[in-house]
Amino acid sequence: MARNTEQNELLRRQSRERIIDAALHQFSMKGLNATRIQDIAEEAGVSQGLLYRYYASKNEIYVDLIEDALDKMNEAANALLRSALSGKEKLMKAVDTMYQTIETSDRYRQTSSLIAQAMGSEAIPPQAKAALMQKRDFPYQALSQIIAQGQREGTIVPGDTEELAVLFWSLLNGLTIYKNTRTKEIPLPDKMLVAEWFIIKKEQEQRYGI
Repeated sequence: MARNTEQNELLRRQSRERIIDAALHQFSMKGLNATRIQDIAEEAGVSQGLLYRYYASKNEIYVDLIEDALDKMNEAANALLRSALSGKEKLMKAVDTMYQTIETSDRYRQTSSLIAQAMGSEAIPPQAKAALMQKRDFPYQALSQIIAQGQREGTIVPGDTEELAVLFWSLLNGLTIYKNTRTKEIPLPDKMLVAEWFIIKKEQEQRYGI
């Protein structure tokens, strides 16, 4: 009996995950308005009736995706901020992690498209808009603090920390868009080109052995 309960729970989780993956793909390609519940159900390989057992509407799925994406980004940014690394090490870890994620994670690239669409749209559910307004700026704030730490340590270039944080995320988001809009497997530019905007020259030489 317990085994059947565990198996049923596993099947429910798997079905929900397929729905989430399908919805993310559909929303990132078409946007909220052009995506139909039928499209999500067909891609997920479930009936519309089963889908409605998990979500009452496509808007509810959309909000779930937006909130989950923002929460995960903020958790990662907070973990890096609170780590015992130096400012330079934190920044380079952010570059390394983002490069690997952009290169290897379809889900991350789709999520980035979803967030970008949501930020530029007025026709999104109020709950999704509220989540964006409340949570979207934390990665910028966290990086601003990391840059300030590196400046105090003498390893990160001087300048307004908030402006440098905006520059950092703009560079990485731009690379994500580049990757999203290419059908061929084209490698990203060398990480050093990003790092040299922020790391003082002598630190670049130590980091890259040049």
